[in-house]
Amino acid sequence: MVTTAAILLGLTLLGAAAGRTPAVIIVAFVLASFVTGSMIPAFGAMVGLEAPAIIQATIFGFSSSAVSVGFGFGPLLGGLIASAAGAQVGLIVAAALALLLAAIVGVAAREPQPPRPMLVTGR
Repeated sequence: MVTTAAILLGLTLLGAAAGRTPAVIIVAFVLASFVTGSMIPAFGAMVGLEAPAIIQATIFGFSSSAVSVGFGFGPLLGGLIASAAGAQVGLIVAAALALLLAAIVGVAAREPQPPRPMLVTGR
């Protein structure tokens, strides 16, 4: 779920960067907001289902810290890039970071899988 959300976030940010009308940009940002809002609970679920109970609190702490750092430095970095190279470049960089996140999570993390139905054989 986190990998899928990061891919969707990257694609919606690319859509915002490619948007030429206010309506397209607004729709792209609304979609990106929904995707971003789903990533934090999805990560929490992933930790709760996959991490051993003894280290879950530590992982949740690091996660909260990472989110706070992202909320603090993300807009600052985006503003610096946008002021130096333009808003479109800032959105492309943000999309590239989201797609990089998707690649890292997709390779390095074990996302929870839905339970498989059990086959019952009648004898």
